[in-house]
Amino acid sequence: MIVRYRPALRDDVLALQMEGQGSDDWRSVEARWRWKYEENPYLPEPLAVLAADASGRLVGMLALYGSMWEFGDPAGRVAIPCPADAYVAPPHRRRGFYRRLFTACLELATEHGWNYVFSLTSLKPTYICNAQLGSRSLPYRLPSMSWRPSSAAAGHASDPPQRLLEFARRHAISATERTPALQRALRSVYGRIVSATESGRDAFELLDARVAAGDAEGTGIEVSSTPRPKVMAALAESTADGRIRHVKDAVYLSWRFRHQPARFRFLFLVARRLEGYLVLDSLARRGTDVTVVDWEVATPDLLTELMTAALRLGEFPSVWIPWVGWPGPTRDALERIGCVLEYAGPASIDDEHPLTVEVNPLRGNSSSSWMLGDRHVLDPLDWDLRFLYRDSE
Repeated sequence: MIVRYRPALRDDVLALQMEGQGSDDWRSVEARWRWKYEENPYLPEPLAVLAADASGRLVGMLALYGSMWEFGDPAGRVAIPCPADAYVAPPHRRRGFYRRLFTACLELATEHGWNYVFSLTSLKPTYICNAQLGSRSLPYRLPSMSWRPSSAAAGHASDPPQRLLEFARRHAISATERTPALQRALRSVYGRIVSATESGRDAFELLDARVAAGDAEGTGIEVSSTPRPKVMAALAESTADGRIRHVKDAVYLSWRFRHQPARFRFLFLVARRLEGYLVLDSLARRGTDVTVVDWEVATPDLLTELMTAALRLGEFPSVWIPWVGWPGPTRDALERIGCVLEYAGPASIDDEHPLTVEVNPLRGNSSSSWMLGDRHVLDPLDWDLRFLYRDSE
């Protein structure tokens, strides 16, 4: 049966989250739930739908976290819930549980008066099921950019073993899907192997050391491990151009950058006031040391300046910049420092997983249902996206 979350079920939900994440760390799972659902600035309380077996034991879930989006000039705002943390215990899969959970989430969102649901974190199986239930999306895999130094090939000798390890993990998890205890044990072993192979690797070690040594002095760029939400929000407000984007006020930025275990570094370009910032994350994509998850600049040339400083100070083996492949000033600024386009051709659903935004209108399905003001929610040129908006690490 499908039931709705209530506080009395909190510990059971956290136990289910631990199972779904293959984690034995109650403290980190609880902290993540508290941050994402109980401290969310756009929802007063956690919202989730749960699947229970005949004994009442929870065997599946799908939660909704709150988000706030702006569009148009002058900017309008709309609150939109986002489904996340989908999980169905292996013995109960292939029985339509996820379909029922997603349908129940849409019903719950409709009851609260929302007009849309955005899905930003789907894996391929949920993406396909969501599409069958009426979701429509931007291209399956939005273009991204990446940067590697000319000598990067020599620094990626560990990539093939990492891919083999991931291949073995997937097959082992698939083969043990009906034996949850063994599956949890395998996930735990995999986690320890990954931790061992990555121990001693800190993507920001050189960056932090050089900043501490004063290498950034005189550049006008300040590097910090903590955000400056008020001045970042003021800059974001001044750069809004009417495209659809998440609201980036001080409330959102303060909440968003409390997310653990993500590790951020902030580069601030300061003259008399903040003229640009760049946010790096070392955990956003396994196998790539650094991901650019957010930025705002007064002019595109300042993005080139910030990226150049980050690459010089950090000497990262690679940098990934998701969701910036559209022709225009941002792409031009990144190409000037050697960034290249990824996913340049039409992405296929046979690719590993989507990098997109899925939309479900909750009030009809006419052409106007796909509009936010004068912006079309299925036109990628009407979006100003950042990887920060996704809730994944």
